[in-house]
Parts: sequence; C-alpha cells; structure tokens
Amino acid sequence: MNGSDTITIIIADSEAEGILDSVLKIRHEVFIKGQNVPAERDIDGLDDSSTHVLLKHEGEDVACARIRNDGSTFKIERLAVLDRFRGLGLSRLLMIKILGYGSQHGAAGFKIHAQKYLENYYRTFGFESYGDYFMDAGIEHIEMTMKN
Repeated sequence: MNGSDTITIIIADSEAEGILDSVLKIRHEVFIKGQNVPAERDIDGLDDSSTHVLLKHEGEDVACARIRNDGSTFKIERLAVLDRFRGLGLSRLLMIKILGYGSQHGAAGFKIHAQKYLENYYRTFGFESYGDYFMDAGIEHIEMTMKN
C-alpha cells in the first residue's frame, strides 16, 4: 500500500449498508473455494444476528470479518482477505478497527478461533492462546482470548 490508497472500512449489522452480499462473496472465495471449507460450515445461520466488517480498497470489496457479541466478550470470526490483496496490511487495519469498535461498545474482552498458522499474528494484538489445538472444517485452530 502507499499513501494514496483509498481504504474504507464499514461496520454494520447484516441489513445495514447492504454489505452482507459483499461479505459472503469474499468468504466464499477465501474459505469455500480457497480452503475447501464446506459451504454449510461457513453459512452457519449466525450472519443475521452478527455485525459485519467490510474493507474496501480503491472501491473494491477485498476483506471482511464478522463480530458476535457473546455477552461481554466480542467474538471475531470469518476474517478473510482476498488472495491478491494479502501482504498489504489490510487484515491489520481490520483488526484495529474491530478492536476499537469493541472497546467503544463495551467489550470486556475478545475471542477468536485462529487458524494455527496465524497464532503468532494474533499475538501481536495481545491475544493469548487458550487450550489445545482443535480441528474446524479440516483446518487446525487454537482458541485465543484478549482482555480489553
């Protein structure tokens, strides 16, 4: 990325801003096509009651995440960046926005089920691993938490 790149991040419930279709397209590309996650595993019936985050780069929908308020803890899920936009720091921008949003909306902490290869990445935000590795959709994960 350079200083002239236009980045827009939208946070909305599933109906607002009409972003759910864009979010689902990114998740389909990254998880279902890219990681062979079964469609029924990604589309789990929780999208309508979740908050969604959509990142646009130069007007193109390129990254997303889902936030579920699990009481006082915000669970960050389905964070995805399209292949050709990886390595630009966009997921870091998403995480900063999500953590700020959670802080503004009373989150006492955050939880994420991270793919194993991203464990150290999430530690850079202050997340700590909890428990044992587990399989989810055929991919090794670890639960991570962070107090706000």
